[in-house]
Amino acid sequence: MASRLFSSYLLLFLLIGCSVNEDKIDYESEFQSIVMEFENSSILNFDQDQLSDLGFVEDFINKLDKQKTTFLQEDIEAFINTKVDTSPKNYWTLKNAVDLYYQRYKESLNDRRRILNTHVFNFEKDEFIELKSREQYFKDEKAKNNYQRKIIKNELINSMLSGNDLKEAKSELKKIYTDRISSISKIREADRFTLLAN
Repeated sequence: MASRLFSSYLLLFLLIGCSVNEDKIDYESEFQSIVMEFENSSILNFDQDQLSDLGFVEDFINKLDKQKTTFLQEDIEAFINTKVDTSPKNYWTLKNAVDLYYQRYKESLNDRRRILNTHVFNFEKDEFIELKSREQYFKDEKAKNNYQRKIIKNELINSMLSGNDLKEAKSELKKIYTDRISSISKIREADRFTLLAN
């Protein structure tokens, strides 16, 4: 019963949030309001002090990038080294993590388009790529780009195995990457806040 009531309030909050003019919303206050509701809830075992724990920030970042294919190790170190001794400051740490996630993801798609347009793929060379979640984040851009190149090569091979020639496969991937970049550009601040709040 209490869980259902809580879910109803959360849904109402999200619907109201989506219908309000975005420019007038103070997301930091909204975040603090959600945190207080969680803390005051009798059905949730939630302590606001958890938000100031570095482990919380690290877990949040790991949930954003579960496969460890978007952030660089230096990004993670910067977030972990950010002192989060107060909840409002932690809101900004988490918000910056979400913003950087989208920025890095868009950069990855742009890098994939660039690699697709400029790299000469050697389909005779045996390479492999682990498609399961990686153990660690990329140490630098070079390592990330090499991984991106292998992803593209794998996608091209899959497309060609489906009957496309190389030109058609490249054209198909270019469209996919362009559509994804367009979708990212349309993400509103309210959508980013929803990701952060969830």
